Amino acid sequence: MGLAIMAKAPRVGAVKTRLCPPLRAPEAAELARCFLLDAVERVRMVGRGAADHGLRAHRGAGAVEDEAPGFALIPQRGGDWASVSSA
Repeated sequence: MGLAIMAKAPRVGAVKTRLCPPLRAPEAAELARCFLLDAVERVRMVGRGAADHGLRAHRGAGAVEDEAPGFALIPQRGGDWASVSSA
């Protein structure tokens, strides 16, 4: 069994931009980082004993990987998420 998370790297100006304002871009990025950490923790809890944990990222793979040690990083192939998800 395996579980995966698909996420964008929590980079300032690249995530949760519709929350600006009222948040500033660094605050929105920190919120996205917290959401990612929550998802990682949930997968760890649910997937205890699972053979694989995966994390798929489009950009900023290193930043995402830093937030989820022990997860296999699966880089997204192709274009942006919209073009990949419609295929």
